[in-house]
Amino acid sequence: MIKKMKDEAILLLEQAKEDFETARINLNGKRYYATVQFCQQSLEKALKALWLKEKKKDYPYIHDLTFFMKALELPEKFGNICKDLTTAYAETRYPTNIIPAKKFSKEDAKEILEKTNEVLKWIRKRA
Repeated sequence: MIKKMKDEAILLLEQAKEDFETARINLNGKRYYATVQFCQQSLEKALKALWLKEKKKDYPYIHDLTFFMKALELPEKFGNICKDLTTAYAETRYPTNIIPAKKFSKEDAKEILEKTNEVLKWIRKRA
């Protein structure tokens, strides 16, 4: 069981890296909502990999990054990006008063990409 979790954690971290690279490519391609969407996916997968490593049990099937941040005791400085990306989970997929493709600016996407990268670096050192 532990080996299976370790293997899954490795796969999650590999996919988190790919999702982050996809986010970066979308920023360069001016698909800012997709940048945000893939940042959220990257961070969610990395947090779930860390959960498997540290908790040695299955992670909850939720998308609340603030839950994972608190449960895994990440530094408080990561609170805002986890909160923003938790909200972005739905905002990048479904229109409200504006379609997702028009919701995020280049500056928004660039800032989210940079902050996501900070958290991912921290997780990689711990995982």
